[in-house]
Amino acid sequence: MVSLRENVVLTESSDGSGVLLDEKDGAYWQLNYTGFSALKQILEGVPESEIAKSLIRPNVDMTEVLQDIGALKEQLFENGLLVNR
Repeated sequence: MVSLRENVVLTESSDGSGVLLDEKDGAYWQLNYTGFSALKQILEGVPESEIAKSLIRPNVDMTEVLQDIGALKEQLFENGLLVNR
């Protein structure tokens, strides 16, 4: 299970996208609708295969969606925004 690091806040925008704000240093990251939706589910502990199913669209390969979810998690860990609980 993962969570946001202390002092990191996730906020939803009116259009369904989101923003991660690091209150410690003021840095922020914008997430499009898909990234925001994936991150919310990651934080809820939803398995990546289920997240991919919820995000899949016609003419999009499931493998590609799973890779994108993995890449999102990797980037968030690398930037210190996500931590393992």
